[in-house]
Amino acid sequence: MTCNGAPLCISADAKGGAVRISIFDDHGTPVGQAKPITADVTDGVISWQDGFELAGHLGRNIRLRFELEDATIYAFRFGE
Repeated sequence: MTCNGAPLCISADAKGGAVRISIFDDHGTPVGQAKPITADVTDGVISWQDGFELAGHLGRNIRLRFELEDATIYAFRFGE
C-alpha cells in the first residue's frame, strides 16, 4: 500500500495479549518496528522503536505486518 499519512493509528483489543507491527519497503526489507501494543486502544497512535519515523516514507509503497497474540485489530489508518 502507499503510505499516505502519518502517524499510523490503530484500534485494537490487546489487553492480556499483544499486537506487533512491522513495516517493510516494497522490496520486503524491514524498515521499522513498532513498540508492542498491550492494551485496548481506540485510534491509538503507534510509537516506533529505534527512532523510526513513518513520515520519512510518505508517498512510498510499504508493507505492514501485524502479529497478533491473543488480540483483535478492528481498524488502522494513516494520518491525524
